[in-house]
Amino acid sequence: MKELKRYKLIVSYDGTNYKGFQRQSSFSSSVLGKRPRSNKINFRKVVPPTVQEVLEDAIEFYTDLDRQTHKVRFAGRTDSGVHARGQVLAVFLPHITTNSNCGSDGVEEEEKNWQIRRAINSRLPNDISIDLVSTCHESFDPRLDAIRKQYSYLLRYREKVVISSSSGIGKSNEEDNILPICAKGGPHLLRNALDSNFLWICPWALDSSKIKRCCELLTGTHDFSAFVHKKARETRDNRMTVNRFVFEQKKLEDSAAPVWEVRFLVEAKGFGRSQVRNMIGFLVDCCRGTIKDQESSPDWIWKDPNQLSKQINSAPACGLCLEHVIY
Repeated sequence: MKELKRYKLIVSYDGTNYKGFQRQSSFSSSVLGKRPRSNKINFRKVVPPTVQEVLEDAIEFYTDLDRQTHKVRFAGRTDSGVHARGQVLAVFLPHITTNSNCGSDGVEEEEKNWQIRRAINSRLPNDISIDLVSTCHESFDPRLDAIRKQYSYLLRYREKVVISSSSGIGKSNEEDNILPICAKGGPHLLRNALDSNFLWICPWALDSSKIKRCCELLTGTHDFSAFVHKKARETRDNRMTVNRFVFEQKKLEDSAAPVWEVRFLVEAKGFGRSQVRNMIGFLVDCCRGTIKDQESSPDWIWKDPNQLSKQINSAPACGLCLEHVIY
């Protein structure tokens, strides 16, 4: 039996072509029925793999050991289509030796780590990569030992601008007299052929002045039941603390109705299923004007989670990325 050591891996992936991160427990006909995909050659239904399945296959190919031996653990599940720059894995791998004559234990250890990284990356597709390898304690658990997790969300939108009868062009909450490009331009005037997959191009014009207020409302300790997946509302305690919800903006087009790209950063000890996407969806609906009550009272959104949940629309997975896990 090969000597095994526990390693910590930092993993990046483009989640576009994957059915989330976590390995699926069943490939029964019922699962196929829920996920109908067709092969373009013979039109047979195929199930898209998960990121964990592809990673474990590459590790098994490299080590010639089964996944029960590797005992892969990870920091968090990401949904279908969600990306990561800082997913953390812990895995048992065979201890390797080097022929280095450098005389330094630190340099020799670094050489072993990049050899492992190279070996696994050479067996992975281009949309998954191991970015860092280091040894860790055998008891290290990427999920249980995490102090905080950071997610980002990238959004592109056009500024919502109306024509004021008294002063020409200006911002307003009124829906009448809105500039035609804001009302009818849609997402196709915002996209570029070289855009990455890590982006949601919003189909609606938004009022930028409301973004900061929404971020402040969703920061702190609250009952986030309205913002988690409906299956998790009654099965767990959804009172949690969002430590940070901040954003940075960049103007892409300077015109009467400017185009903005905004990157949100959300940080907490943990998140409920679909929570970050629902928070972004809520913010977008507030900024487009479909949710108007946020100005009446700063605490209105926490009074009736069941009622609020009916107003929340989840933002697409494409803009969400697991950035970093803090230990």
